[in-house]
Amino acid sequence: MDTEAAGPSAIRISISVRASPIALILAFGLLVRLGAAFLPGFPIDLGTFRGWSMQLADQGPWNFYTPDPFPDWAPGYLYVLWFLGGLDSVFGFGGHVYWYLLKLPSIAADLASAFLLYRILEWQKPAVRSAAAALYLLNPVVLLVGPVWGQVDSLLAFFLLFTVYYLARGRTLSAAVVYTIGFLTKPQAVAALPIFVFWGLRQEIHRILPTLSASGDLLARAGEFGRNLAGRIWPAAAAALAVAFLMVFAFFPSNPFEIVDQLADSQKLYPFSSFYAFNFWEMFGRFKPDDTTFIGLTHRWWGFLLFGAASLIIIWTFRDAKAPGMLALGTALSVLAFFLFVTRMHERYLFPSLLLLVAAGAALNARSIWAVLGVLTVVQFFNVYYAYINFTDSSHGIVETDNYLTVGWLWEWIDDQVFLISLITFLTFPILLAAGFLLAMRERAAEAEPADG
Repeated sequence: MDTEAAGPSAIRISISVRASPIALILAFGLLVRLGAAFLPGFPIDLGTFRGWSMQLADQGPWNFYTPDPFPDWAPGYLYVLWFLGGLDSVFGFGGHVYWYLLKLPSIAADLASAFLLYRILEWQKPAVRSAAAALYLLNPVVLLVGPVWGQVDSLLAFFLLFTVYYLARGRTLSAAVVYTIGFLTKPQAVAALPIFVFWGLRQEIHRILPTLSASGDLLARAGEFGRNLAGRIWPAAAAALAVAFLMVFAFFPSNPFEIVDQLADSQKLYPFSSFYAFNFWEMFGRFKPDDTTFIGLTHRWWGFLLFGAASLIIIWTFRDAKAPGMLALGTALSVLAFFLFVTRMHERYLFPSLLLLVAAGAALNARSIWAVLGVLTVVQFFNVYYAYINFTDSSHGIVETDNYLTVGWLWEWIDDQVFLISLITFLTFPILLAAGFLLAMRERAAEAEPADG
């Protein structure tokens, strides 16, 4: 506003509002999600979350894990449900309002992940960092799983990328704490455990090697190495165990170790080679019991062996990875291998790889990663959409329905192409692994150039 015409004593008043690009992107992403959250959610999951939250508010966490009904979740997210149940006991939300509130944690996790993407790419141009955040927030799978469905796989994606963030900075203890919180929120974080442990140990070994004595016999130097390594490892291990104890204690005050049996029992609910997951096992038929044998071993054990072999290959390929891009790519491959080969997978367990691939693609500027990300986005959307419609609309869109996301022909097409979609998903693993191998070779060659010069 300009008051100059009022005379000599006029006062010029000006208002200037500036917002950073990432703030605008986060605000737009929030608005899109708040609108998408009005679409029909997944009634089984949201109804279960509501029941758990009310039970937690009424009886407390120490009485939560009972045989009837059997809760198959780890304690991490239950704290959020406990909080929402407490709010409901005060304000008395209606059914639809309650379901809407249950979608807010995943929305918050999406925004936190986008901001973390922006932070982890700090050496890149602001336009690249902002574009990466926007690409993740507008990914159709991310919008479908969280704001629409109401699931919280975005929390696991956030904690995995957060662990990568700390590992890239050499902060092993912080990485161990963040990973532990993620694991006790969604135990599917175990997919990244082998490579995280390798990277953490490698960092600590590199720190102690320069401090070792140059003299003495081999046995004495080996003992010194072992003592120094133990001294570096135990603070991270102790911090992780302390965080785990604090998270578990409220639910198992008499014996916190009961969480081990609880997590083991929760894996017995869906004893199938694949449970709506378009992966390696889905190519051989749906809902096959994973105790089906092949060459003397059950599918369950074949899955562990295949995942173990894939993990060793990933670890070898990314053995020298240090930068955030390569660390994110190795973690994405671990999540993909876990989804493909381990039995009892659900359709959403591939979800965290999308955030990790956005981070890797933006950090490494590799077209191969962007291509695989595009393919995985399409096949994961088909997979999640198929399960979502299958459980929320029994007509599958063939007749009139209240589910605005139902497209009958699309569901039927996906139903006819399950083998093809599963095969494409499987083929992304060797392609992405080969791309990672070439990128790792390029990174090692770039590091060796100054020494050769």
